Amino acid sequence: MIARVKRRSALAGVAAALVARGARAATPKPWPAILATANGQSLYWNAWAGDERTNAFIAWCAERLRAQHRIALTHVRLRDTAEAVARVIAEKAAGRDSGGSVDLIWINGPNFLAMKEQKLLFGPYAPALPHYRYVDTAGKPATIVDFTVPVDGLAAPWRLSQFVFIHDTAREKDPPRSMPALFDWAKRHPGRFTHPNARNFLGFTFLKQALHEFVDDRAILQAPAESARFDDEVFSLQGHDQIAGMWRMLCEGVRDKGRDVWRLDVREITEHSAHWEPHYRFSPTGRIVHNVIDAQFEFDRFALITRHVDRFDFWRWSRLALGAPGWLLGWTPLLRNKVRAQAAANLAAYLARNAKP
Repeated sequence: MIARVKRRSALAGVAAALVARGARAATPKPWPAILATANGQSLYWNAWAGDERTNAFIAWCAERLRAQHRIALTHVRLRDTAEAVARVIAEKAAGRDSGGSVDLIWINGPNFLAMKEQKLLFGPYAPALPHYRYVDTAGKPATIVDFTVPVDGLAAPWRLSQFVFIHDTAREKDPPRSMPALFDWAKRHPGRFTHPNARNFLGFTFLKQALHEFVDDRAILQAPAESARFDDEVFSLQGHDQIAGMWRMLCEGVRDKGRDVWRLDVREITEHSAHWEPHYRFSPTGRIVHNVIDAQFEFDRFALITRHVDRFDFWRWSRLALGAPGWLLGWTPLLRNKVRAQAAANLAAYLARNAKP
């Protein structure tokens, strides 16, 4: 998908997913008016640059736009789509509502979801594109649903890809031709099959293909996941990405700046509760914190956590983590709300940096 950032609404429809810098447009301009306004403008397309054929295609598009519409298209080459997402989030947090550095992003998956949830995308605009009527939205539902997230016209499909399995006929004359057959083959030939890590786009897509073939009811793959929730005095999170992202962020912080003082004491464990006391260095201030936490858990039928609530004395924590500001204001909603807002911003930036294209 290509997503447009809210920045230059005159370019709506010239290319697909654009970044938003203001109120979301209700009705796109007529196409001739868009072309007239876009004439002579510049457009910065932030796109992953890991495939030279795609880079060449974008370069060809730039030549056509310059020749036909006097639009200067610049391919901002990304190693990771999260670079552009983080830049938009940072500019928005700084109050920059116009003249941002990102116009257009090649985007999907967690990056699209993050920008959609934060209302950072322009649109809906895709249905207003003249050639959108040729998109097979019925036969190819991935053009309107991105990783189970409805696109809602905030991004336009611009390419499709498929995986091709290549095998050595000298070593394997009759290769497996389905995922179940591949699974059986791998069991018969241990150590001869692998795939990229699931955090890699290719690895993740391979596993999606496997799920598509193994699951009895494929409709369940399009259903919303059972949402887990996490709540404590600092975070209120929902879903795997946010909760797992928080734990990764906190653990990486300990690994990078507090391994020397880290300790975790756990006791009073029951089926639905636990008492735990982490000792760690609070990286923003460098102060040592010994927090005292009582946790409650709820589980689904598969014994997976659906709700995790941690409770601790925020005023006590703020005195240890922040020093004087905690002593003076830790008992007030003012400081609590400021800490929560900063924690949410830190997590959003971390998720954007670590999301995959």
